[in-house]
Parts: sequence; C-alpha cells; structure tokens
Amino acid sequence: MHYEMAAAWTMILIILLGGVFDLFLTIPIVALYISFIKRLISYYKVTKQLNAALKKRV
Repeated sequence: MHYEMAAAWTMILIILLGGVFDLFLTIPIVALYISFIKRLISYYKVTKQLNAALKKRV
C-alpha cells in the first residue's frame, strides 16, 4: 500500500514539474516569435518608405 502511494505522489510531482518546465520553455519561444513579427513589420515599413523615396527621386 505504501509503495502505491509513493509511486502516485512521484507521478504527480513529475507531472507538475513537467508542466512548470514546459511553461518556462514556452515563454521564451513566444517572446522570440513576437520579436520576429515586430522585426518583419518594421522591415516592411522601411522597405515601403525606401520604395516611396526612390520613386520620388526618379
């Protein structure tokens, strides 16, 4: 009986730690995606401005 309780508590602890670890891994990945999307938007804006300036010049 004692062995089953220890095994159950061990499994619960592993599941909880895995969930916390997964959360800590997910946060930086989401931050990288947000940073990448911001960089794409700024690149698009700069390219648009550059094309407009080149059209004015010609």
